[in-house]
Amino acid sequence: LPCISISAVISGYFSSVGKSYKNAISKILELLIKIISTIILLKYTINQGINAICSSLIIGDVISEFFACALNLILYKYDIKKKKQKRSYTTNIGKRIIKISLPVAITSYIRSALSSLKQFLIPLQLQISGLSYTLAVSKYGLITGMVMPVLMFCSFFINSYSSLLIPEYVRLQTGKNYNRIKTISHKIFYITYTFSILISGIFLIYPNEISLAVYKNIEAAQYIKILSPLIIFMYIDHIIDSMLKGINSQFGVMCINILDLIITITIIYFLVPKLGLNGYILSIFISEIFNYTASFTLLKHKTKFKFDTKQFCIKPLITLVLTYIITRPIQIPIQNSIIYTILNISVFTLTYITITSFTTKKQAII
Repeated sequence: LPCISISAVISGYFSSVGKSYKNAISKILELLIKIISTIILLKYTINQGINAICSSLIIGDVISEFFACALNLILYKYDIKKKKQKRSYTTNIGKRIIKISLPVAITSYIRSALSSLKQFLIPLQLQISGLSYTLAVSKYGLITGMVMPVLMFCSFFINSYSSLLIPEYVRLQTGKNYNRIKTISHKIFYITYTFSILISGIFLIYPNEISLAVYKNIEAAQYIKILSPLIIFMYIDHIIDSMLKGINSQFGVMCINILDLIITITIIYFLVPKLGLNGYILSIFISEIFNYTASFTLLKHKTKFKFDTKQFCIKPLITLVLTYIITRPIQIPIQNSIIYTILNISVFTLTYITITSFTTKKQAII
């Protein structure tokens, strides 16, 4: 926990001074060390039972966090040595930090408690619906451990620039450059909607192929297809949260998240015993759509941003349908399922990008 805390603070520093590439270096090293250390540990514990295997996974996480923290400290020390303090800080800097961090910390603790309660309730309520304990845990693990990570895989494209929006919006908000905020918001929304609709379409059209390529079975395919429309809400909500944090509305973001968890827990408690797994899936839909709607409403209220439905939603959806019509007859005949999936999705993506680029250029000329 101390390593995670230190890394989080230094990560915030690098984002604020426009050096996010150092965060990327740290994350890459952390993942590499986690993978290597976990593989090495599992070689010695793979036949020693589930407890030993789980311990190996946790120890791999701990080792990677130590290395990432050490690297962050080195990069930070090196960075501040090159900087000269240009102004003195006011004596009330501590009060300003507490004023921001304390409300966020309190709401974060509440959110963590509610999130833990939610994770605890889901398998229990599934069991009440009539599923055996083993099947309930299995279905819960299938969705949270297999389906959701696949759906969120491409979000690293979003994460790559979402963190940069926070310091940028802070600067614009401080300088009262509200027109610039609206301009950037328009561009960011267009890019994010266009991207998220593409990814949602890919998971909707190729669920069997993706499930086979990733897990060597189609057990997750059904749920990948069902939950694929939520990609649009999840990806864009992440961007909106960064924008809101940049305009000093992080407390509002946390309150929305808490209200979202309360609604979700209520649905899980009352509907899952009656509807079973369908009730759990319904709770995911309501949770993501509510979070997106509430966050978007707050952003619109704070920035007076005008949402272009035709540009952001209708145009990418039409492009997606055209792409499907064009590429569906094209099936590259390859035996290897992974290569087959990659090539077909690549053709689909390139076609979507080409149509989007063409229509964007035409619009620019007009």
